[in-house]
Parts: sequence; structure tokens; C-alpha cells
Amino acid sequence: MDSAHAPDAHSGNRDNNGEPLDFLEDEEFEALMAGLHIQYVTPLRDRCMLELMHKAGLRSFEVTGIRPRDIKWSEHELIVAHGKGDKWGTVALLDRTIAWLARWAEVRRHNPKLGGEWFFCTHNRAKVCTSHLRRRIIKLRQNAGLDERAHCHALRHSCATDALAHNIDPADVQQQMRHARLATTLRYTHVRPRGRVDRWRRKMEGSADGQ
Repeated sequence: MDSAHAPDAHSGNRDNNGEPLDFLEDEEFEALMAGLHIQYVTPLRDRCMLELMHKAGLRSFEVTGIRPRDIKWSEHELIVAHGKGDKWGTVALLDRTIAWLARWAEVRRHNPKLGGEWFFCTHNRAKVCTSHLRRRIIKLRQNAGLDERAHCHALRHSCATDALAHNIDPADVQQQMRHARLATTLRYTHVRPRGRVDRWRRKMEGSADGQ
């Protein structure tokens, strides 16, 4: 195919609303995060929230709605008490994500202004607004020189795309993302075609060599 007419691998498929399934490569996510000065309380809090979206596949309103009791530290699990459609579910947490959450929990524990009902809260213990995260992402992508693919929901898309690229069973990805239908999850297999192409070539060319 002429490269000038090749489809954009980052936005070749679309979600239920017809929007592109944008995703970020790991280096793009890290470029975004480099703009956060995490020695300060609010940037550290936001870094942890964005980590949950990128590595656990949470939606922005699910992250802002986390309560301290929802985190099951020893099980590496998070309860999503009010997901899309007000549905309940659980998601797995990576070691790196647990480490970020623990870092925020420690700051929260030693700052009386950060207690209360919400795990991620403002300095007056209020719930963080999802609009704050959207504004934060816009500022970070401008600083990192990234385009409009870098938005809040693209972090969730990235989680599903990356999981499938690492050969995680689609049924497990469906549970992590809490998709109602497996067909929704399988859309992400087409978002990053290069991983599929490389696996196919290794398998088929390896088989040919053995004949």
C-alpha cells in the first residue's frame, strides 16, 4: 500500500459513539507525565489518577469516584462501585500502579486536609471534577507537543490496546475494561495492527523454515 494513503493506525477504528479509538504509545504517555511536577501534592494526585486510566483502564468519572475502601491492596484489585450504567465491577492493578497509589495514600495520610470520603480529593476534601482531568490532559499534551489523540479516554483505549497486543485473553481484557459485549473489546485488536502482523509473520515464517 502507498504509505501516503495508509490508514492512521492510531485512529483506524471507532467506538460506539463513532469516535476514533485513539491510543497512546508508552513513550507518549511518559512524555505527557513528564510535565507533572510530582513533588507537589496536586500534580502527584493527578499523576496517580492518570496512571489508573492508562494502566487499569478506568474512565475518568470512575477514577474520581474511588473511595479509600475500594482499593484492595493485598489482592491488587480495585472495586469500581459505580461504573458505566452504575454497574459494579473489579479491575486488576499492576505493581507499578499500586506503588503510585501507595505514594498518594502516604501523602493523604499525613495531610489532614486530604482526608474524607474520596481517595482523590481537593484540599478541602471535595471530589475532584472530571473536567479538571480534561483540562490537565490538554495542558500536558501541549507541553509535550502531542496532538489531540492525547485525551482522557485515549488512556483507557491504550490499556485495552496494549493488553491485546501482549496476547492477554480477550475475555480477560473484556472483564478488565468491563465491556458488556466481547465484540466491543475485539475492536481494539484492529487499532494496533503491527503487533498482529509481527506475530503472524513470526509464526508463519517459522513454520515455513521448519518444513
